[in-house]
Amino acid sequence: MDKNYDVNKKSHFINIPIAFNDEEFIKEYRIFMDTINEKNFKGLSPHLFQKPFKLHMTVCTLNFGEDKKKIDKCNEVMNNLTTKMQEIASGGITFNFDKYNTLGSTEKARVVYAEMTRDESYNKLCDIIDLIIQTLLNEGLIGDEEIKQNFIEYDINTKKYSIKLHLTLLNTLFWTKILKKEKKKPINNIDAGELLNFIQGNLKLPATKITQINFSIMREDKKTEMYELLYPYKL
Repeated sequence: MDKNYDVNKKSHFINIPIAFNDEEFIKEYRIFMDTINEKNFKGLSPHLFQKPFKLHMTVCTLNFGEDKKKIDKCNEVMNNLTTKMQEIASGGITFNFDKYNTLGSTEKARVVYAEMTRDESYNKLCDIIDLIIQTLLNEGLIGDEEIKQNFIEYDINTKKYSIKLHLTLLNTLFWTKILKKEKKKPINNIDAGELLNFIQGNLKLPATKITQINFSIMREDKKTEMYELLYPYKL
């Protein structure tokens, strides 16, 4: 295990990789980043951007540490769900992004993200996410702590679990990690007003197909620049 790996923190996560094997999306995302960086918006840094091959949507973070029994059980549960997930995804799932928003106020944003268009693909994905969360709860792999950590909501009318589906593009945590290594003052938030106005009026991310759900470790594989993949589940 990596010596920098902290087993007391969120260690694993179920996630939806964005642009997995989609070279065109990666190309457009790099143009997206370069265009913004060239504008030299006040208070922004290239270090804020998510790396292209780490783009994802989080379904649920997991506090497994090095508990192999939990890791193996989670993989078994997800494997057992694959057929049901594939049935829900029948006909394909395509992400379309139609607007951008922030976590935190626009003036004190921690994250800038893209929202998924609420279409048939969105509804399919919501059903898959509900299936995963319900099953992880029933199997005792997540509990109240993970529900709070992931801001998972439960609708008593539909009896379904949901998350805020979003694609993180910029995050102050990415920059803060670098600043801490340089022993500089961390950046907790940014004023994203000018940036949001520019993106909405000038930039658009292309659509991309979702082909799998990943069970990953929350650390970067230095060779691939992706989150370290344990198990993929094809849709």
